[in-house]
Amino acid sequence: MAYPFVLSLTVIILLVATAFIPPLNLFGLELPRRSILSQITKISENESGAGFQANIPIDSSANLPVTDTMEIVPKRSYSDTTELKTTSWTTNSYAHWQEQPMPAKGKRPNTQREDRFTDTSEEVVIESADSTLANFFVALNGRETLSRPVRIAVMGDSFIEGDIFTADLREILQKRYGGSGVGYVSFASPIAGFRATVGHTFEGFTTYNLANSANAKSEMSKYFTVAGLFVTAQEQAQATFKGVSFRDNLRYYPKAKILFINQKNSTITVGINDTLQQIFTPDPSANLQEININSLIENMSVSVSNADGFIGYGVEMESDMGVTVDNYSIRGSSGIQLTRTNAKINSQFNRLLPYDLIILQYGLNAMSPQVTNYTNYSNQLIRVVAFVKSCFPDASIMIMGVGDRAQNVNGEMVSMAVVEKMAQAQRRAARESGVAFWNTYEAMGGKNSMITFVKNNFASKDYTHIRYEGGRVIARRLAQSLEDAATRWAERNIVRKDSFTTLSTPALVLPDRLGGFKLDSLR
Repeated sequence: MAYPFVLSLTVIILLVATAFIPPLNLFGLELPRRSILSQITKISENESGAGFQANIPIDSSANLPVTDTMEIVPKRSYSDTTELKTTSWTTNSYAHWQEQPMPAKGKRPNTQREDRFTDTSEEVVIESADSTLANFFVALNGRETLSRPVRIAVMGDSFIEGDIFTADLREILQKRYGGSGVGYVSFASPIAGFRATVGHTFEGFTTYNLANSANAKSEMSKYFTVAGLFVTAQEQAQATFKGVSFRDNLRYYPKAKILFINQKNSTITVGINDTLQQIFTPDPSANLQEININSLIENMSVSVSNADGFIGYGVEMESDMGVTVDNYSIRGSSGIQLTRTNAKINSQFNRLLPYDLIILQYGLNAMSPQVTNYTNYSNQLIRVVAFVKSCFPDASIMIMGVGDRAQNVNGEMVSMAVVEKMAQAQRRAARESGVAFWNTYEAMGGKNSMITFVKNNFASKDYTHIRYEGGRVIARRLAQSLEDAATRWAERNIVRKDSFTTLSTPALVLPDRLGGFKLDSLR
């Protein structure tokens, strides 16, 4: 009589025990935790995502995930070996552009106020720079033999919208290391009139925004990339891109890359400086393609005919040397949406625009005064970093912590208490992901620094978003931190070679394992 009871008790014990078995990995297949008691046992806040669920986005267009429903992030680099088609057009002006003095730039804004504001600030050290930014430092130090610009991508939210912050980071780095051009600009953009670093007009395009990806038709969502935007075109759709003098090195540039997918038989017409025109009929392909333009460019137009099947991304305006900084800002994004982009197309972006440093600037849209635990967001940010690594395996990655944000407490504007908690969560994500971290909150001046920014007209009166002047303050701080980190890295990792004694001055070169090419002084 006791046998059925013992058997039943044994089965119950075994079923209950399954609740305590952790997730398993069997021959590369991840088996999630399962529990027969899942309907009655209490799940911790970190597992449920409740800390993230309560977040209130500051942008009305935000479409944040409230549960952990992201795709599995590959642990290895996404390898795409598909042949990508490239077409080139070189004009006579390109062959002579380096020999001719560049045309005079327009007047620059008065920067005396923001320069004075930053002079007393101490360096904010990039955490773990030596061990995480080596690939970037190698490219920066060897830029003279790289045969392309050193590329930096800043992926972020409305904090950097309109090229705020990146405009000045680009200018500072290009003055220091060379280069020209505004970098990447989408075919069409909802903030084109606001972005002061390029003259940008367009008509005839339908824009798809990653922030609203949930509303996109399923057949279109597969085209999203980390760039955040893509377009389809009507017949004779056209975009124009004109250099400006808002910052130095933006008015003229010697190279442009047009990035698109031509699924059928679209024709692309490119005009340069209102005098030259070339018609391209790229082969049909489901993969990313590029048209390379080599010319001294001040303005350029791109129009599309036979537009059915055309997927347009943007134009990269750059030099073939120095540094390029691309702004990939998505209003309302928490960064989590990046994991829903197409890994294959991202990988193809990496092959056509190989990045040396990717900066992740997020956090504003995942932060709320009512939420004090950001462990779940930190965990999701770790997955974001893993996804970006898989698509851009050769890039160094740095998380740029959230900046200060203020709120009204009893009639007085003060820093949100949760800003430091969010920064700590981002720091944890960086450490566990093996990437660098830079504390924007400290770079702005720490507690209540947003109030000072608003008083100096460096930030908007929403006490959340910086203006161009505020972006310049932060860009100067980060540029100095990058240069100091590069100097320290060079001192530890670069050795002198006797084989270069024929040079007029002693030269530092990289070790053989890193390529053995010449290094200029970083000072």
